[in-house]
Amino acid sequence: SELGHAPSTHNLAVMHMEGIGGLSKDESRAVELYERAASLGHAAAAYTAGVMHEHGRGVPQDFERAMKFYKRAAAKGYAAAMVNLGCMFTNGQGVAQDLMCARELFSEALALGDSRGASLLEQIQRGLNQQMAAEKGRLTIWDPAERKRRE
Repeated sequence: SELGHAPSTHNLAVMHMEGIGGLSKDESRAVELYERAASLGHAAAAYTAGVMHEHGRGVPQDFERAMKFYKRAAAKGYAAAMVNLGCMFTNGQGVAQDLMCARELFSEALALGDSRGASLLEQIQRGLNQQMAAEKGRLTIWDPAERKRRE
């Protein structure tokens, strides 16, 4: 792990997380190791670091740091990270709410085989439809007669 081997660093993080292999359970140390493995390109470690930051396990809750690690894992094709990122975009956690971005992430996760993408896509589409209907109700049609009355 000290030599910069991502899989070994990830495995050591899991051992600290679970308190196995003669190691005491230490979520703070696990997060440090997940982050180190993520910096070495380990997608699962980046995902888990994101989960830890999102839920405040071993570290204070920090949605922006969670986003950073989820993005790193998603960029490597890690479908579960795409789902979690999509949920953060849906809920506006650590980022401005963006249902279109969430829909893209859920679609990509589904294409990669994460079945949660299907139900989440359906929910997002309903939300987008409601959002569009609400916006349509607020729109006013330009009326040339109204312009003439104001002149």
